[in-house]
Amino acid sequence: MWVVKSVEVFVVYVIGVVENVLHMLLFALGKRRKLLAGSSTIPDLVVGHRGCRYIKRSAERGGGEIAENTIEAFEFVYQEGGKVIELDTQVCKDGQAVVFHDEEVVMRGGARRHVGDMTLAELQAWGRVEGYDIPTLREVLEFAQKKDLFVLVEGKGSNSHIADLTLEIVHDLDMYDSVMFIAFSYLCVLRMRHLLAQHPGGHFDVCFLFKLRPLCTYRKRLRQSWLTPLVPLAEFFLFYFFWLPFALCLRPDLLGPEQAALAYYPHRIAIVQSLGFNVYTWTVNDAKMGKFFEQNNIPYGTDDLRIMQ
Repeated sequence: MWVVKSVEVFVVYVIGVVENVLHMLLFALGKRRKLLAGSSTIPDLVVGHRGCRYIKRSAERGGGEIAENTIEAFEFVYQEGGKVIELDTQVCKDGQAVVFHDEEVVMRGGARRHVGDMTLAELQAWGRVEGYDIPTLREVLEFAQKKDLFVLVEGKGSNSHIADLTLEIVHDLDMYDSVMFIAFSYLCVLRMRHLLAQHPGGHFDVCFLFKLRPLCTYRKRLRQSWLTPLVPLAEFFLFYFFWLPFALCLRPDLLGPEQAALAYYPHRIAIVQSLGFNVYTWTVNDAKMGKFFEQNNIPYGTDDLRIMQ
């Protein structure tokens, strides 16, 4: 299979050359039109993803894992010296913004229920049965305000009403300088940008997240296949002919590609910045990769702050 590997290396090399040329052209164009991105509003490069996941409690505190997206998880980030947390929020049936990642829960007996079809009380009762407390977005933002933490609020799913609820809570707490709204859903991004444009109060940044994960998965599956060299080529076209044009239409303040889209192609960072976007990436759980993004001044989400120290 050395031929396949050689072809893949050659394809990656060609992509690197093309991206280098593209970077120089966009840099020159961006400089002339003053499109270069400024510094990110995220105050620290390391972000506690969902409050840092899979963290073990100390023996004094009873042991076991700390559940993600809980006050306890965010407290852990604070105790470890972190300055930025990331959380997931979505809308319950009764219109409450709850901090919870999965869009479905498995009830006792195996039945599945969508979070959007449950009231806040029902979801929190389910959480207590599972052994942890599920907070509301307002409760977490109030906690972050007391601890002086910056918060990346990810709107889950395609229900754009989460943008309205987030802005309402941020306005009530006057946390415009301590919040960024991020989302995979273009509907949520567009809704938040529309609301902020008409909002007489303050402003905060909006980040559009996207991923190439399906292709990365295929790369692993096709590692010994003659199709392997096609994966980086497919990633190239997906990145430049779909995601970037789409982002240019949305015009968010930041782009949030997953780390696999940037780690092996460092010129993409400069290209995105030359187009006028700041960059945030996720989820980085390798110390060496974390150092790479720190050297490029790119904030990143991680599941464990301790491996990045």
